[in-house]
Amino acid sequence: MNFSDETNKMMDAAKEAAKIALKYFDGEKDIRHKGKTDLVTIADIECEKKIKEMLMSEFPQHGFMGEETDQVKEGSTYWVVDPIDGTNNFASCYPIFCHSIALVKDGKPIKGVVYDPIRKEMYVTEKGKGAYLNGKQIKVTDKRNLIDCLVGMGFPYASGVKREKTLASTKNLVGNCLGIRRTGSAAIDLCYLARGLTGAVFYYELKPWDVAAAMLLVEEAGGKITDINGNDVDIFANNYAVSNSLLHTEFLSCLEAFP
Repeated sequence: MNFSDETNKMMDAAKEAAKIALKYFDGEKDIRHKGKTDLVTIADIECEKKIKEMLMSEFPQHGFMGEETDQVKEGSTYWVVDPIDGTNNFASCYPIFCHSIALVKDGKPIKGVVYDPIRKEMYVTEKGKGAYLNGKQIKVTDKRNLIDCLVGMGFPYASGVKREKTLASTKNLVGNCLGIRRTGSAAIDLCYLARGLTGAVFYYELKPWDVAAAMLLVEEAGGKITDINGNDVDIFANNYAVSNSLLHTEFLSCLEAFP
């Protein structure tokens, strides 16, 4: 598959970020707290700086939204970057994390890259061109029943109604799906759905950088992504229900409505 210059640069930037992350993975990470269980490391900061430098030097016409150093976007088209998705895993040397980069226009991703440096898995997508893992096209599972599928999920950082609804939805799903999995990285959860490893994923709270690249991957792999109540979404929706599309109605029936 031939990708655009912007997508190729995103892949290059993700690989350079991976070098930085792997340098710190088994060593001192200068861990700090943004919240009680919301961490940031020196690797997050350095990875975002490297990605921003590489993208903005070649495509200065686009705005930029990053998790750690710059959450300001300008114009209708902008980069959305999660330098390390799965920071709590990374901080604990738990080997599940990734680098997520998307190009977004009017709130909708049009190009995306997610790179898992531990497994050397590069997920790439462009609007209308399909979804790819290491150059091979991927598709969501064709299973039609939730009981035949694993379900991915994650917990909000803060306590409150979102966490309560997450727990209630998890209870609803137990016994009605094959099993529940939590990787600690929303982007990886969505990538695993896009390649058919799971049939559904839900989150009651996510930020734009958590989903921007992977939500397009899911759509291009034939999946469906809405909010918890089944409404259309963009990267600012905050809560998400994602499936292979075939079992989406059944999946939504197991999730607690929000708000």
